[in-house]
Amino acid sequence: EEALKKVEMAELENWVFSGDDANLIGTSVQQQLRQAVDEAGISPRGYDTPRIGETDGWIVVTQEMQFTINQEDILPFIEMLESSRPRLHVTDFSINRNRRQYTGSITVSGFSKVL
Repeated sequence: EEALKKVEMAELENWVFSGDDANLIGTSVQQQLRQAVDEAGISPRGYDTPRIGETDGWIVVTQEMQFTINQEDILPFIEMLESSRPRLHVTDFSINRNRRQYTGSITVSGFSKVL
């Protein structure tokens, strides 16, 4: 049971960003989102300024992005975000069809434990 707890803790540590500087964590969340966008071949239309909050010993960074995407790239992009480490949690996602293209926005959050 102790070994299982260690495995679970190691997995949870892979899900969070390291450090306790909120601005650096914000930059890391933004870089990771940009990397996923590049790898998925999505056309970003704009990034909002990251929102940073702190509660109960945790830093949360929320980043919103507007984009243009092809239909076949939607699910691979979401799956890429869900498998990212540290993990970017999708907290909001909207998409609209505009002729043959899709436009939308996504909000992701990244977390860090304050030491």
